[in-house]
Amino acid sequence: MKKETINQRIAKYRRFVGYTQAQMAEMLNINASTYAGKERNGKIDCEMLIEISRILEVGIDILLFGVGGEDSPDYTKDYSPLEENIISILRCMPKNVRQEIIEFINIKYKENKKKSR
Repeated sequence: MKKETINQRIAKYRRFVGYTQAQMAEMLNINASTYAGKERNGKIDCEMLIEISRILEVGIDILLFGVGGEDSPDYTKDYSPLEENIISILRCMPKNVRQEIIEFINIKYKENKKKSR
């Protein structure tokens, strides 16, 4: 099985959130053809990787290694299939809905923490 590259992961997450290469280029303040070349050839510097991570709302470690990839840090391998599914679902939701769900989870977590004391 061929290993997924950082370029492929960036393209995958870009498409996942519904951005075109032109939109990404605009958000990064670069020419669309320059962005397309970087996404295709992988010559992305650290500053741009950080900015891409922020725009796509995906951790740099996931862009670099993938989720549960053989080169990924151990903590990314600790997700159960259910947890990975929940993360995938959350990433598909609009940012405002995702934030509401995260706030709800935090409230429930705090309530549960108080009960267990």
